[in-house]
Amino acid sequence: MKADRFEKSVKWLESFIPDPEHKHPGELGLSRMKLFIEKLGNPQNNYPVILVAGTSGKGSTATMISSILSQRLKVGLHVKPHLVTIRERIQINGEKICEGEFVRLVQLVKLEAEGFEKSSLGRLSYFEILVGMSYLYFSRVKVDVAVVEVGMGGRLDGTNVVTPKIAVITSIGFDHVPFLGTTLPQILNEKAGIIKNGCPVISGINQPELILQLSQICKKEKSKLSLLNREFHGLVKKMDIRGSVFDYKGKFSYKNIQLNVLGVHQIRNALVAIQTVEQFYKVSIMLNSFQHLQNGSSGPASGMTESQTLKQVQGDEISNIRNGLLKVKIPGRMEIISKSPLILLDGAHNEDKSKALAESLKLIFPHKKIITILGIKKDKDASNIIKFLIDVSSEIILTEFSIYSDVGNDTSMSISDLKEILVKLKFEGKVKFAKNVEEAINFAKSETDKDGMILITGSMYLVGEVKSSMFTMSF
Repeated sequence: MKADRFEKSVKWLESFIPDPEHKHPGELGLSRMKLFIEKLGNPQNNYPVILVAGTSGKGSTATMISSILSQRLKVGLHVKPHLVTIRERIQINGEKICEGEFVRLVQLVKLEAEGFEKSSLGRLSYFEILVGMSYLYFSRVKVDVAVVEVGMGGRLDGTNVVTPKIAVITSIGFDHVPFLGTTLPQILNEKAGIIKNGCPVISGINQPELILQLSQICKKEKSKLSLLNREFHGLVKKMDIRGSVFDYKGKFSYKNIQLNVLGVHQIRNALVAIQTVEQFYKVSIMLNSFQHLQNGSSGPASGMTESQTLKQVQGDEISNIRNGLLKVKIPGRMEIISKSPLILLDGAHNEDKSKALAESLKLIFPHKKIITILGIKKDKDASNIIKFLIDVSSEIILTEFSIYSDVGNDTSMSISDLKEILVKLKFEGKVKFAKNVEEAINFAKSETDKDGMILITGSMYLVGEVKSSMFTMSF
């Protein structure tokens, strides 16, 4: 019976996904979301929020921030998309919301959400309702802090109905161009819309012209900007199939931090996460707003300055940073799901992610013969995704997936279109075609020897289809 109620709740939510042939009837903007969250009682104002935006790395960075903070605190985490169950999107200290609580949340928001059906603002989107549910749930369970991954962009995103304690912009690249702009400065301007007056900003962007632009935005908003490779740095000491070891240097320094998720880009994400945690504690102490920092006191310990208190907290925090990053698991990002044969999942779905994946594969698996299973969403810049993958692939198996995204209009690119791109890019390896990912895996397994590996990539929805079917597939 409980399972039935959960499935009905999911079906109700999915009814807000537009038909693949039609655009969402609601208008772009925050007016609708602001009204919805107001009707829910503005729960997002009941706790500090860390907003995480960026073209690539925002989900991983948000997960890392949450994992570190949850060693000491009660932390809410909102991420997207989900790979297997919608419950992945709402977490407390790394644990997915249970089905019963999810059903209860739907019951609490349903009447208000359906009230927008005839509103001049348009009906709510699937994503907006889930954001509202997340903010409401975090308030109901009294989190100490929420880490919230932005959906798309930032300025007009449904998550941006809060004044964050910290704003994070992981990176800037090309994705969602029809919505965010055709140039990197335009895209940065959209993502920087999460920055509010006086809010500290942490960023991993590395393009000089964008750093200047972001610095100007932060100056206008009276926000302090901390940049990777300027205010904080990292040194990679080891990287292999088990993960990596690196040093961090900011206001405080931490040596030999171990990260079990693969990829050089994940080290960059971890550095941004550590700096975010440092800044969060600093802001909390300055505002005397975080009792947990001093075992129940509301501010700096008696006789100690804020600087001394921060130093004491950060001294205690090194074990939380180590343990938090050591425990991090990020499904679908360079995730090994089989060792014999070696099968790796990565949802790289834009140019930056594909480039980072290819670079990491060359570093970690320099001598592996890689058979790549590839499926890409119809609205993506497939050519710029594929151009990096052909450098590391001896064979590519093209396939399609059947899962729709939560905006409803993102279907899988056809095999014939993908084939045409491979021809234009002059890929010289073997090319095969499979009607679905299970058939593709069987093809790849039949041709993979002990020195080879299978890479499944191109879309988080393709990865989600694999993970949803893992119990029926034999690896």
